[in-house]
Amino acid sequence: MASIPPQWRTEASETNRILYMLRELAASVSKTIRYMVQTIDAYSDSNFNEVQTLYNKTREAKEEADAEKASILNEIASISGYVELKASLLELIRAVHKVVDFAEGAAARVALLSTRKLECCRSLADKMKDIGECLIACAEELKIAIMDTTVNINNVSSHVQQILKLERKVDQLYREASILLVDQENVDIRAYILLLDVLTMMEETCDAIENAAENIHFYAIERT
Repeated sequence: MASIPPQWRTEASETNRILYMLRELAASVSKTIRYMVQTIDAYSDSNFNEVQTLYNKTREAKEEADAEKASILNEIASISGYVELKASLLELIRAVHKVVDFAEGAAARVALLSTRKLECCRSLADKMKDIGECLIACAEELKIAIMDTTVNINNVSSHVQQILKLERKVDQLYREASILLVDQENVDIRAYILLLDVLTMMEETCDAIENAAENIHFYAIERT
């Protein structure tokens, strides 16, 4: 880690250990996002038999992330002193983990849609696929940004900027998808409510990634 004053050496060692654990959490977050997107894609293609299997994988990936978060929190709790550092790391860990809550929620609602064989129009399905591709890209950028906090902290900013760019694209796709949902004719009210939830949670997943990225950026600035 660059430019660490002598009195921070022990703190830096503790921090690096936690950041390496955070890399594992980020990998589980990325995995959760991928399975969530695959769940939505299977629904969009009316492959209802595959949806529950993929949703179960989404849940398993989230459970991995839950366990990794718990391990990191225990590690932070074991550090003596460094109150400001611990507060900064806690905020960062929680921001990264929050992503999987929204992702699992979106996949759960798609599973309900699939169980009831409630379809959506092709144009809306395509738009959800577009959002999914952006979410996967965002999650990968987040994972790399976290890796760079222990490899090349000066590169963190470029990954964060890419996430912000993707987030703006997701916002636009979300607006377009919402209009398509409203314009659907003879849509089942149950499908409408669940699809609106899916779109909202996909957009909130991206917002959570953006928030996590900003936390990482602020942390990187503090540590250089």
